[in-house]
Amino acid sequence: MLKFILLFHDCPVDVPRPSHCDLMLESDGSLRTWVLAELPRDWATLLSKLPARIATQLRFAAGNTVVSERLADHRLAYLDYEGPLSGERGNVTRIDGGTFEPIEETPDAWEVNLTGEILAGPLSLRRVSESSAMWHMSVGAR
Repeated sequence: MLKFILLFHDCPVDVPRPSHCDLMLESDGSLRTWVLAELPRDWATLLSKLPARIATQLRFAAGNTVVSERLADHRLAYLDYEGPLSGERGNVTRIDGGTFEPIEETPDAWEVNLTGEILAGPLSLRRVSESSAMWHMSVGAR
């Protein structure tokens, strides 16, 4: 089974990007990575499982579709890593992880079914436009 991880990236105040979550999906020996400034509404179940220092920093959307930004692929080592990042870019903390079943994987769309410790169910990622790094991520019924 392929693995996924959801990390909280606590960024220092002098870093341009504010603290956020990183969703990483295993593919071809690396982790496809998306930055999530806010999480889908139905993922609020995470709050009861997290330390207050993280839970209070998470933002949730009014619905189950959020905008995400695709980053460069990351090393598989992030599946098991928590702690400080090089270059004084902050710290990452594991929020959830598990496996996923790929349904569709193209350069512009991903459809998977997550089976995590907390999160479970369908997840869809669709690129906003062919030349954009921005994607719409949706959870719940397809």
